[in-house]
Amino acid sequence: MSRAWFQNPPLRPCVRHRAGTGVTGVVRMLNAGTGWDFTWDEAMQMGRRVVNLMRAYNIQCGLGPEVEAPGPRYGSTPTDGAAQGKSIRPVWPDMVRNFHQLMGWDLATGKPLPETLKGLGLEEVIPTLWGQNRRGEALPRPGVGPRPALADNP
Repeated sequence: MSRAWFQNPPLRPCVRHRAGTGVTGVVRMLNAGTGWDFTWDEAMQMGRRVVNLMRAYNIQCGLGPEVEAPGPRYGSTPTDGAAQGKSIRPVWPDMVRNFHQLMGWDLATGKPLPETLKGLGLEEVIPTLWGQNRRGEALPRPGVGPRPALADNP
């Protein structure tokens, strides 16, 4: 989970050139460069916020759990080395389910749960992601219902 902190684009160059520093090193660099007093816990909280916002965005763009499978190269069975003959594919669904549970995401849809988003101060994401307005009423789904007629082009 600590790698989530590195999703911040301005810090990526620092991380690339200081491999192995971890979150603590990045926090020290951030504080040295900005004069802030950012803590490790704040860095982890920010990383969790970033990961959950990215997840919510991806789901809204149609990238849900159905695309969370390893590609051919990563999912192939190694032909040599310590993992020779061992494929990740049989255990992949269990790994994804465990990850979603640890992240506080819905096991069926992969959406960050409302309580997870609330705990991160991201309440404003809940209505759009979970299809509710501020009163908790269901929002109409896009593409459902009558569509307005298109005007003819002259």
